[in-house]
Amino acid sequence: MVRPLLCCALLAACSPNNAAPDVSVAPVSGRVVTSAGSGVVDLSRSSAIVGVSTAVNASPDSVFAALRAVYKELGVTTPLLDPARRVAGNEFLKARRRFAGAPMQGYFDCGMNMSQPNAETYDLEIGIVSVVTPSAGGNSTVTTTLTAAGSDPTFGKDRQVRCASSGELEKRIVTMVRTILRLR
Repeated sequence: MVRPLLCCALLAACSPNNAAPDVSVAPVSGRVVTSAGSGVVDLSRSSAIVGVSTAVNASPDSVFAALRAVYKELGVTTPLLDPARRVAGNEFLKARRRFAGAPMQGYFDCGMNMSQPNAETYDLEIGIVSVVTPSAGGNSTVTTTLTAAGSDPTFGKDRQVRCASSGELEKRIVTMVRTILRLR
């Protein structure tokens, strides 16, 4: 099961403007103890990118409400939902070929075979979690972690590989949040 790094392990970038999303990444290893009720997160099959953090010029509560609407629009169920901590996501989704309305290869890099990206033909186990944190001036930072592991359906999970996030879905989520809030 792929489990993303949750709120206490996410890094929050503080950017004062609404320019293109800033990307903050940090390498991870082994395991991390979380405060979101999941205990210990096994990162042995997660990508090396921990989270993408982006500033949004709106209050944390309004950003979190918009974030929930974005997840719904993308078709991502949110069994992990903690309004008090402003955490939303799903630690275990299964998908093949398309995710959140787009081809897999736009969001994940699982390597290549001779004719196409593996993300297009592999079965993927995906974890996606977003956290909204307060930042300076009453604004917010949205940090989204997207992890995935893929396996060739011919061989099953015995040959599962890590899939790195391209950062595109994380950026898309913030763009959608800004659109809902009528921000630039």
